[in-house]
Amino acid sequence: PPPRPPLSRPATTALTPKPAIMRTSGALLLALAAAPALALKDPHNVFCGKVDCYKVLDVSSDAQQSTIRKRFRDLSVTLHPDKGGDEKEFVKYQRAYDILSDPDKREHYDACAEDQGLYWEEYGHFYGTKFAPKSDVKFVLIGILLVAAIAHLAHLKSSYRMSRDMFKEAALAGTSLQAGGSVETLEVHRKALEKCGPQKKGKSKKAAKAGEYSPEFEAAVEEAICELERETGQGEPTFKDTFLFTIWGAMTAKPAEEEPEKKKK
Repeated sequence: PPPRPPLSRPATTALTPKPAIMRTSGALLLALAAAPALALKDPHNVFCGKVDCYKVLDVSSDAQQSTIRKRFRDLSVTLHPDKGGDEKEFVKYQRAYDILSDPDKREHYDACAEDQGLYWEEYGHFYGTKFAPKSDVKFVLIGILLVAAIAHLAHLKSSYRMSRDMFKEAALAGTSLQAGGSVETLEVHRKALEKCGPQKKGKSKKAAKAGEYSPEFEAAVEEAICELERETGQGEPTFKDTFLFTIWGAMTAKPAEEEPEKKKK
């Protein structure tokens, strides 16, 4: 039989990693292996707080117990309070050493650093977001007083308009004292009559509301009411009529000076 042609080998160039790619991958793996572990978020200050315990003592995460003890002794020579160091500053070194020198505590610390969920499950969640800075009590109190004064002013204005409308209706109709009028409404009605002349008979409060009075007569009544308000000082309320100014006036009022005693003759 005729000889068979040699079998061609499949191309494997695309499947074989290139030396450059292999070197890059190896460098990345070495960098990841040498990278320090993520610091534990410790908002409850169970361990070393916001600082990594290993960084406090300046040792690696895989340091031996002998290395940790030697490092703490070296720090104690200069930082211990008996050697002239700051007592508050030395507390954090002592705390980090107590955790890392105890095998059980160190193992638990490393486990929480590797799995933050374990920390939350054991010590509870922590919400450290501050929604707003602390407010000054004085400014808060001033704001509350201003809002209350504005509400008081609105109430005074509403009461004033209601009373003025009732007063004007009585003045237009010339309501007698027996029917609910007053001396002031009768006086305003008299002044308006002197200016505009007598109106038709049968006028009442309903007629006044319906606008059956002449515009001249209503204008005369309004003018007489304004004149009365100027004379009596009982116009539309302003901010000075609120309780805030009343309290301020009482606080700033000077006490009445006592009359000096008469000199004895």
